[in-house]
Amino acid sequence: PLSVDSTPASEPEFPDEEDEDFDEEDNDSGSSLAASLPEDEESLDSYLENIEKNVIVEALESTRWNKTAAAKKLGITFRALRYKLKKLGLD
Repeated sequence: PLSVDSTPASEPEFPDEEDEDFDEEDNDSGSSLAASLPEDEESLDSYLENIEKNVIVEALESTRWNKTAAAKKLGITFRALRYKLKKLGLD
């Protein structure tokens, strides 16, 4: 029979709300993200499409437009890259 360890897993440590070392106002982790958020008039879909297009073009340029190598670099299949290129008007 299998035995199960009944020792509780240790809890991750999070700063207390009253902890003096943690101050949300001093946390800059989202400042670069806020600068790149879409404008109010731009839809989320078109914003994400532009990001996808830029990433694909960057991968293609870094592989001298070798689609097989670019797809591998992006972690997608060659067919998926071909589909995205056509969808984004980059073919």
